[in-house]
Amino acid sequence: MMRVRKISAFKLVKDDVVSIRTGAGGGWGVAFERDPELVLTDVRNEFITSNEAAKTYGVVVDASEHSVDYEGTRTTRESIR
Repeated sequence: MMRVRKISAFKLVKDDVVSIRTGAGGGWGVAFERDPELVLTDVRNEFITSNEAAKTYGVVVDASEHSVDYEGTRTTRESIR
């Protein structure tokens, strides 16, 4: 399987199969209860930024380490509730 970030100029040939997946499509449940590791995966895959992770999910991502700051996440989520 080939992964392509931008598809506007990507050439297709007959019988190609295309799957388009987008982030921030709604979902279900309380955003601030989402598993921080799943949010980190979204940041690593560039679906959302570290700032969006904090604002939308209350997850603090250490951008230099690409890891979850669990203490910062706990504090952020508590301050929002």
